[in-house]
Amino acid sequence: RGRGRGTFLVILTMLLGALNFNTSRLREAESILREALGSASTTLGDDHPDILQVRQMLGASLLEQGRYAEADKVLTEALERWRSRGAPDAPNVIVVLTIRGEGRLYAGRLQQARDDFREAATAGEKMFGKVHTFVGIGLRAMARVDAERGQLALAETGMRNAIAAFGTKVRPTGYN
Repeated sequence: RGRGRGTFLVILTMLLGALNFNTSRLREAESILREALGSASTTLGDDHPDILQVRQMLGASLLEQGRYAEADKVLTEALERWRSRGAPDAPNVIVVLTIRGEGRLYAGRLQQARDDFREAATAGEKMFGKVHTFVGIGLRAMARVDAERGQLALAETGMRNAIAAFGTKVRPTGYN
C-alpha cells in the first residue's frame, strides 16, 4: 500500500537478485541488480531506500565475485547516499560499513577495513547500546583485522569485547 508500480518492480527485482545471490548465482544476481538500478533509479530516484538496498546487494555480489575495487566503489556510493538521507548511524549504514570492510579486508586494505568495522561498531553502540549484534559483529571484525596484522593481544581483547557485545558473560575491556 502506498507504493507505486516503480517501487513494486524494484522490490520484485531485488527479491530475484537476492535469490540468485543466495544460491551463489552471482553473475545472474549482478545482472538483475544492475538492471534494477538502471530502470528504477530514474523512476524512484537514486536516493530512494529501495534503490539503496539494490546498491548494497550489488556491492555484496561484486564482493563475493572477488571484484573488490568495483564493490568498494558501489558500497561507498551507497554509504554516502544513506548518510545523505540524514541518518548517519542507521542500521543500513552499519550494514554497508560492514560489507565494505569485508571487501577491504579481503583486498588487504587492513587499516581501511578496521576503520569501517570500528565505525560500524561505534554506530551500533550509539544506536542500540553496548550489547547488540551490530556491535558484536563490528568488534569481532576488528579483532580479525588485528589478528591478520599479528596483533594477537589486541585481537584477543577485541574478541572478548565482541563476545560481551553479543550478550554472553565475558567481562569486556576497553577497545581501541
